[in-house]
Amino acid sequence: MAALLILYSPSRVYGAALGACVMAAAALTTLGHGEYAHGVAPLVVLAVALILLALSWPQKT
Repeated sequence: MAALLILYSPSRVYGAALGACVMAAAALTTLGHGEYAHGVAPLVVLAVALILLALSWPQKT
C-alpha cells in the first residue's frame, strides 16, 4: 500500500509516512527480540522512508 501511495505524487508524503511507521515497527520488533543482525534491513529502509518524507514534505513559499 505504501509503495502505491509513493508512486502517485500528491500522496507521496502519506506513503512515505506509512512506510516509515511500518519499518519503525519492524525495527523495534526485531531489536526488541534481540535479533540485531536482522534489525539492520528495517533500519535502512526506515532511513530511506524518512529521507523521502523529508524531501516530499510541502515547502512554504
